[in-house]
Amino acid sequence: MTYDNDATGGGVVVKPRRRSGYGFTLIELLVVVAIIALLISILLPSLARARESARATICLSNVKQLGLGVLMYTSDSKKNGLPGPTHNPIYHQTVELQKLEFQNPGRLYWKVNLPAYIQKYLGDSTNTAKLVDRVGTCPSAGRIPVAPPQTTGVDVYKLPPGHYIANTGGGRNTKRSSAGDTHPYYGTVPKNYFGWTNIPAPENLMSLGADALPKNIDSIRKPGEEWMIADLWYWDAGFGAFGGQGPVGTWMYPVTHGLSGSISNNGRLKVPSFPFHNMTGTYPSDLTNRSAADKRLDAPRLRTGKTNTVYFDGHAGGVRGWMGTVNPWF
Repeated sequence: MTYDNDATGGGVVVKPRRRSGYGFTLIELLVVVAIIALLISILLPSLARARESARATICLSNVKQLGLGVLMYTSDSKKNGLPGPTHNPIYHQTVELQKLEFQNPGRLYWKVNLPAYIQKYLGDSTNTAKLVDRVGTCPSAGRIPVAPPQTTGVDVYKLPPGHYIANTGGGRNTKRSSAGDTHPYYGTVPKNYFGWTNIPAPENLMSLGADALPKNIDSIRKPGEEWMIADLWYWDAGFGAFGGQGPVGTWMYPVTHGLSGSISNNGRLKVPSFPFHNMTGTYPSDLTNRSAADKRLDAPRLRTGKTNTVYFDGHAGGVRGWMGTVNPWF
């Protein structure tokens, strides 16, 4: 305190000394820190889900654009023919595929990639086709750890296989598991909607035969229920009394442990091993280390996430519990 004489001389006036400011006590500071930590723990999962929902929306937009490109191509073609013949995966390294064609005369690398047929309908007329590659790239799939491309074998198999797949090509057909669950169908009627060819393909595509040529879209039954293009993923499930195991993802061919090819590198998958949109879990992609639970058709690996899909009538959506084609071929 300070003591001053009163102006009237009548005595002493006592004035309290002012404090320049007030600081937090340690307890107050700890309470604030605890509240901030609590808010972060509450909000972070929500933010992560929101980011994945945004990525899933981009992927859904991509398959929708690819589907509309196919439908525009079909409306311009003779007899409403679908584009093709194509390889199943939709590759997104256009420049590299074009380089392979230039280096290997008589081999068609880029030309049997579905986007090669519909590039102009995607609004991209450039040689680099960067827009096409962007449409063929899914940010959700790109975040999932997968096996690297192999270093030997067919040149195109050294490239990443892509994030989407066209519904073309054959595969195993099993009606039901021993538990009575409907099994995803893979062969289709008619066979090979977009035609089919392995890579590299012969220059004379007509020599591949009628089954390998693209089909008329009008020949596809239930176009509003039949998938055209979807996320590329693969896993196996057991079929009990129907024997062994088989593919339940959008890739329709069984993959053996030691096989290297479009989606496998010596037993490790180069594609996600589960439907990955809005999926909170993670699962190994090593085919040699599968648990019994992972082989079930109702395993969380197969039933939790969503598969973005566009159908032959042009509508698109996320599918939970992938069931494959509705036009099975037996």
